[in-house]
Amino acid sequence: MLPGDPEGRLVTVRFRDYRKNDAGWYPHEIEYILEDAPMEVYHILNLTANAPIQASFFERKVERFSPPPGPPVNQGKPDDERLKKIMRNLEKKYQ
Repeated sequence: MLPGDPEGRLVTVRFRDYRKNDAGWYPHEIEYILEDAPMEVYHILNLTANAPIQASFFERKVERFSPPPGPPVNQGKPDDERLKKIMRNLEKKYQ
């Protein structure tokens, strides 16, 4: 799922175009798909197996979605008082 996405949309990553390198087989095309819509495609031009890299290379700016503010916790719903009154009456009746 997409990080920080309140809708929980499904992400698919596909690896294609595998080519033999001295150290093994590696994909040279990586496709990033969000709910069946292609978002990004990466094409590998040069490959060095097991080379050290900085973690910041993979950092992406991800917008955090916050849910809209809801009603205050102590604010009752209109039907709450009516339901409480019904419950009190039932308790009195069946004591």
